[in-house]
Amino acid sequence: MSLESEIEEKLREEFKEKILEVKIPGEHRIFVSVPSPQVKELVNYLRQNFGLTHITTISAIDIGDDIEVLYHFFCRGVTIRLRTLVPKTEPVIDTITPIILGAILYEREIQDLLGLKVKDHPDPRRLVLPEDWPEGVYPLRRDYQVGFKGG
Repeated sequence: MSLESEIEEKLREEFKEKILEVKIPGEHRIFVSVPSPQVKELVNYLRQNFGLTHITTISAIDIGDDIEVLYHFFCRGVTIRLRTLVPKTEPVIDTITPIILGAILYEREIQDLLGLKVKDHPDPRRLVLPEDWPEGVYPLRRDYQVGFKGG
């Protein structure tokens, strides 16, 4: 059995209906979708049971009513993409930094640029935006208006 198949089987067994989708789109790749409250639990499970320690990046995009967050991991030769949706009406997600320390800067970046509050983050200071940037203005949100007054 391939590692991808083993991960899929164990995740379905452990998380049952908490898993929205698991698919293996190709060799050495697995895509997992979960509701946002399960992200931390699932990452912890992967660390404890499969030795997950490496995060490649976290990306996020405003898709309308939600912010889609994609966690990209590399574990024992397999790329794992974990997807979740966070409603913009309550843009909060738990930090995974205590589990995967490398997430610390990526979480700060999505907090700055998309206004996604990362709950219990160990260092919530701004990372990308200047300190005098207006509160509640997020440059990667769809409703952001560039203030260019060209001439």
